Amino acid sequence: MKKTLLLCVSLLVMRGVVAEESKVIELVAEEFASFVENAEKPVVVDFYATWCGPCQEMKPVFEELASEEEACVFASINIDKAPLIAAQYHVAMIPAFVVFKEGKACGKIEGRLPKGELWVELEKILAGDTMHILPIDHAQELIMALSQKNIDVVKTLLSEGADPNVPWVVGAHSFFPLEQAVLLGYQEGVELLTNSGALMSKEVEEAIRSKIVMHEDFLEKMVASLKYAEEQIAMFNFPESQERVSGNQDLLSRFTQAIQNRELLEKLLEEGLDVNTVFSLGVFETTPLALAIFFDSRIALDLLISKGALLTTEVEDVQGVKKSLRASLQETIEEARKTITQAREILASFIV
Repeated sequence: MKKTLLLCVSLLVMRGVVAEESKVIELVAEEFASFVENAEKPVVVDFYATWCGPCQEMKPVFEELASEEEACVFASINIDKAPLIAAQYHVAMIPAFVVFKEGKACGKIEGRLPKGELWVELEKILAGDTMHILPIDHAQELIMALSQKNIDVVKTLLSEGADPNVPWVVGAHSFFPLEQAVLLGYQEGVELLTNSGALMSKEVEEAIRSKIVMHEDFLEKMVASLKYAEEQIAMFNFPESQERVSGNQDLLSRFTQAIQNRELLEKLLEEGLDVNTVFSLGVFETTPLALAIFFDSRIALDLLISKGALLTTEVEDVQGVKKSLRASLQETIEEARKTITQAREILASFIV
């Protein structure tokens, strides 16, 4: 559950909007080879994950391209449901856009790009006969590998010359590898980075301290929201046994965008949103009530609970274990507290 807070924070920047008639074809592992081999046009496949913030940001961009460009077929595949396909085409970071001609991969683009730039790069691949890969941002790869606690990839990147003191720059924000490892309480990653020359500069130290305060504030609000939800639910007498209802990614995106807007939330409920819908985030499951608690939205909490939202809804955690929503949230809170404590201890070990 240590990833859960980071994954849910990434939902705050989700911008995925799916057109009513999407031109992007969602593929599954079993049909992948047949689809790319038999397509009459070149195929551009978006390799993504539902928990990946950058993937969600690129989703509407990819949708727009699919609706505007007719030179190729646009498709997507969830790497969590097709890990062997992702490995086969060396998808080490996401989002990744792989171009296929007559069933063969002939080019790959990785990372976030503006729509126009993405299409320019795709056109280069479509016009040529050789593999065209954009330069990889090793700082971004290093941050991603640390986030996933993939020590083998971290070792490989460092051995290939990735500088552990170079940040991944996203807009006006900089994310340092050592900062990421410390905030995750990832001792093995911290030791590997420092042995490779990573320095606890004043800038990195200040970034870590400010992020710890932010995480503590986020956790405090989450604890208060959970307590509020428990108190409000206790005032109603809804039956605790409910039929399991699963929601799709479009509905998840719409709910997330509406979570602080009473009018939009009421519209979703009028359209038939089940307040105990279970959404899959790839590595774990969540519900509207859980998202309202994560985002500290009293507007959403009040509306959902008044319609019968429960903390007893069964969800799967990152290990695939089914438990009540209440138990899952309590576990997330305890893991977050532990991670914050570890981060403080690791930071203190640098300050002599």
